[in-house]
Amino acid sequence: MGGKLSYPHTEVSEDRTYLITGGNTGIGYQTAKSIAKLGGRVVIACRSEEKAKEAVEKMQKEHQEEKKKEEKKEEPEEPEEPIAPLNVEFMILDLASFESTMKFIEAYKAKGYPLHVLICNAGFGAGPKETSADGYEMHFQVNYLSHFLMTLHLLPLLRQSAPNSRIVNVSSTVHTHGVFNLENVNGEQSYDRLKFYGNSKMYQIMNMYAFERRLKDTGISVFSVHPGYVDSEFNRGTADNKLMSFMDSLAGTLRMKRNVQDGAMTTLVAALDTAHDGKSAIYFKSCKPSNASALSRKLEHQEALWKFSVDLLKEKGHLTDELLTDLTLPEPEPTGENKPEGEAKEEDAAAATAGGDAAEGEKKTEEAKEEKKEEGGGDASEKKEAVKEEAKEEAKEEPPKEEEKKEEAKEEENKEEEKKE
Repeated sequence: MGGKLSYPHTEVSEDRTYLITGGNTGIGYQTAKSIAKLGGRVVIACRSEEKAKEAVEKMQKEHQEEKKKEEKKEEPEEPEEPIAPLNVEFMILDLASFESTMKFIEAYKAKGYPLHVLICNAGFGAGPKETSADGYEMHFQVNYLSHFLMTLHLLPLLRQSAPNSRIVNVSSTVHTHGVFNLENVNGEQSYDRLKFYGNSKMYQIMNMYAFERRLKDTGISVFSVHPGYVDSEFNRGTADNKLMSFMDSLAGTLRMKRNVQDGAMTTLVAALDTAHDGKSAIYFKSCKPSNASALSRKLEHQEALWKFSVDLLKEKGHLTDELLTDLTLPEPEPTGENKPEGEAKEEDAAAATAGGDAAEGEKKTEEAKEEKKEEGGGDASEKKEAVKEEAKEEAKEEPPKEEEKKEEAKEEENKEEEKKE
């Protein structure tokens, strides 16, 4: 599994608030407990009130026991003093329901808490085909869409708590098996449980990149993590599938699984490590930045997914234009590389004159004028469009860039490493 995993065990300010979905079990539980032990305020959002209560009580009990052991090692002769409880509480959230998600959002806002770090940890794992209360395929809604809805509504709180606010999406290396087909998000055409799980995790990563573009200079970082193959209750979703159950059992026998403590490490690095302050759009694996799949990095797919998701949630009445105002991307400014040639030459002429080379500036100005004469003085917007179309055709004919070849080779290396793990 590689070298020993670790995260910074530095004290966390009691003023910092961490919201973790699915924090009642597995790596979510371990993440919540670790952050609370460092001093932060933690809210776990869970579907079952009973299980959430049990989780909080268990955390408190373990904390008391562990703290007493530590104190006895350090000062065995000193009398025991009261140990402060962890600052952790629970709230009800069912990500398979938009109604529950919206109720949770309003309930969280009503508490008046700030929000410094949102950890989207809860998930539905490679189960048989199911449909949510809202009519969507379960992986799509639970793992991706409801988390997206919640993130959008809680962004104002993250902005207010910035700088160094963070959004952490718990993804998976299975995202490399995802396919991008927005016409099949509900399994209308076909369904494969592992592929749909991979799709939902790929959507989380695509969403990370889309948010990063929209949150520049806001002090909010967006990260995604692969926790590793973890021995937790999450794998119960595959119990009905004999082959997957066998593979899961075999992985345990061969000691290929991580325990929940190690499984939480990468999430804790993304949530806590100050070395990543001011950075964004990083995919972490084994506590280190790594490469997400080439498909998840395709900008046109990221933007198509964003529009698809926003339109869907607006249609359901859960998003407003006002909420999305600050998340509209500006139209990209044309650069010297894609501006019409005459326009680019005019700018070159102005730059040369401003730089003190009047003769060169005059020469370039004349060249620009001649260029316009040859074009016949037609409509400027039509010329721009013609240049754009020409550029597109030239781009199609261009051979793959060396950088893209390197990225593809790197991705193949990553897949080989995953097989070894």
